Amino acid sequence: MTTTHATVRNTLAEALATPGRVVYSVELVPAGGCLDRLYRFAEAARGSDVDVVLSDGVGGSRVPSPDLPAAEVARIMDRQPVVTVTCRNGDRDQLRERLAALYQSGLRNVFAVTGDYPRGVPPGQFTFDLDSVGLLLAISALEAGLDFPSLRPGTAGPLRGLVAGAAVSPFKYADADIWGQRIKTWKKWRAGASFLITQIGFDVKKFHELRSWMAHDGMGHVPVLGYVYFLHAGRIAPFAGGHVPGVYLPPDLRFMPAAPPQNGRTGAQRAPAGNKAAARRRAALLADVLVRGLGYRGVHFGGFGSYDDLAETLAIVQDLAGRDWRENYDEYRTGGGPKPLRFAPDEAFYLFPKEGDGLLRDGPMQQADRTDDPRPSPWLPWVHRQWSEPDGAGAPLLR
Repeated sequence: MTTTHATVRNTLAEALATPGRVVYSVELVPAGGCLDRLYRFAEAARGSDVDVVLSDGVGGSRVPSPDLPAAEVARIMDRQPVVTVTCRNGDRDQLRERLAALYQSGLRNVFAVTGDYPRGVPPGQFTFDLDSVGLLLAISALEAGLDFPSLRPGTAGPLRGLVAGAAVSPFKYADADIWGQRIKTWKKWRAGASFLITQIGFDVKKFHELRSWMAHDGMGHVPVLGYVYFLHAGRIAPFAGGHVPGVYLPPDLRFMPAAPPQNGRTGAQRAPAGNKAAARRRAALLADVLVRGLGYRGVHFGGFGSYDDLAETLAIVQDLAGRDWRENYDEYRTGGGPKPLRFAPDEAFYLFPKEGDGLLRDGPMQQADRTDDPRPSPWLPWVHRQWSEPDGAGAPLLR
């Protein structure tokens, strides 16, 4: 079957397949009534090396599906965007049909996420038949020409060339949450994720922790894009109010002294956190540290309403390459002030020991102190044996 955009380049796949090449992407939200703004951004970015990722209901907001705008973005930019596919808007059959429709439109890049529960919607009106791991398994099956979930040979033929990405949140500060995220990330990779994009975050030690434990778990080769958010006065309120699930906004960043340009792009001075010039430089500093310092494959930018702001940020990133990345990190973590800012809660736990330079030391992973944790009830092992073991008294009922 001839597809609408079959000849449009997949620059993301090309970049991921080229060793040493830095990948840049930007998240755009296809909000209803504002598609013209999205298309203007795509037109301005046409000649750049930045790939567009179209989101789908960030934070539980109800927005139009990104599928139709994705086809128009592909036409405008003459290369394929990445389409976010969430599990909230359909069961497994509907998600499979959606993936097939994207494929027939010539769109091969998918960012597979579970999705946030929509705000203001009564329970039961959204499906969540699959989670992100199940969706990735479905994508892998479809690419191999198999039906899902039966894994029998399908009738439509294989959807060759699908590139599926997944999300990972390094910004967990309790050891149980960290280990849960590690297991989920490993499952996503084994289910077929070709690349990962982190959650929004600002704590470089947590970015460092992610890459370190991935190396320990045999995932050091998996490409990861660090999410760098353009945080200025107009963007702080949703995070400060807790309206974006999973995002921790450090108190110091709400009124942070930052480092805007002074003498060229590499100067530094104190300025209000809401200053856009300061926000651009802060984003550029973090982007440089992630790629040159911590080995991230690239950067995923968010919060940019205009391509001009993004282009200026990328220009600063290029200028910062003339300095040692540790100098850039020192500027980022102090914000141009006399002492380091606090990017984490006071009781934050890290899998690796802290170093004096504000990063982590490689070596055996640490365990949190659980001596003060409440002890489990002695009845729990008995309940487990009776109800969860195959020969337990309650097992036949559950079966």
